[in-house]
Amino acid sequence: MMKTPMLAYRLPYGKFLRREWETLEFMHEAGINLVCISPMNTVNSVGDPYSDYPLIWKWDEVYDFGVLDCQIEEVLAHHPAARFLVTVDLNTPLWLARRLSLDSFYRLTDCILHPQWKPLTEAYLTAFLEHCERKWGDRIGGYIIACGRTLEWIECRNFEPSVRKNIAFRSWCRERNLPQYPVPLIDGAEKRLHESVYDPAKEAEFPAWLRFLNELTADLVISFISTARKHIRPSVKIGIFYAHIRNIGIGGQLDCERVLDTAPPDFVIGAACNRPADIGCDSGYIGVTEMLRRRNIGFMFECDRITSEANLKMSEFVTLSGGIWEGWKTEA
Repeated sequence: MMKTPMLAYRLPYGKFLRREWETLEFMHEAGINLVCISPMNTVNSVGDPYSDYPLIWKWDEVYDFGVLDCQIEEVLAHHPAARFLVTVDLNTPLWLARRLSLDSFYRLTDCILHPQWKPLTEAYLTAFLEHCERKWGDRIGGYIIACGRTLEWIECRNFEPSVRKNIAFRSWCRERNLPQYPVPLIDGAEKRLHESVYDPAKEAEFPAWLRFLNELTADLVISFISTARKHIRPSVKIGIFYAHIRNIGIGGQLDCERVLDTAPPDFVIGAACNRPADIGCDSGYIGVTEMLRRRNIGFMFECDRITSEANLKMSEFVTLSGGIWEGWKTEA
């Protein structure tokens, strides 16, 4: 595991960021100097921008890194000693999602199979890292490589066939000398013969299809981590929200051992699993921590994410209700 315990403060997403400068100043006074920032190009699952800043990724290999510089400079104005964990958002910006008719937030494996998506995304990753290392290298402690639903490499459309996935699945079966299994549909996927377990003799197409999709995601994680290593200093850390197989299940992370062996990150973040709603609550061991320990890979909790009060009105049209939020008090 990582030799030195690490504690970082992550600034809030979206329009809430600039309301927390006082908290950031408190972190400076408390000596918590590692600050996680989120210069995003995409929107969250309720349609709000992750970032209150303009887009960085504006077109094919057209980037405005002045936006990133502005975010870093604003943090330094309130926390002069800050060093940064920088999230690199590799999800599809709206203009590209419209052009490709694909959005990696919800259809990651379809994007992987599109001939334009990965080269464009990898070019952005490379340019982003090179800019950070060149201009802010002395301030950067690490990068969080993020993609898929909620930035956690989650594939949401496991049993939704598509032309690209269907063709690739047949090729995948041929390469492994497997039968030409039919593409499983969601109706059959929900009717397992043995509760949560597929029968390998009678339902072989289901585990084969899931292995195919999870391998696609793992290949992408391996590729992006390997690319990132080439463009950062050896001392800089790479983290990912990944290996959450106890919480996410079949949603894209089941091939995590191959990722950890082939292109190991320096740390894995346990994303908050939204329960229980106590102050100080952390994300729990939703990651495969023993796998990480054996490979000397660090594990980072998200902690104190669920607070005693919050503004549940996220936007003019979205107010959270039900679930874990029922126990929150709405701020005045």
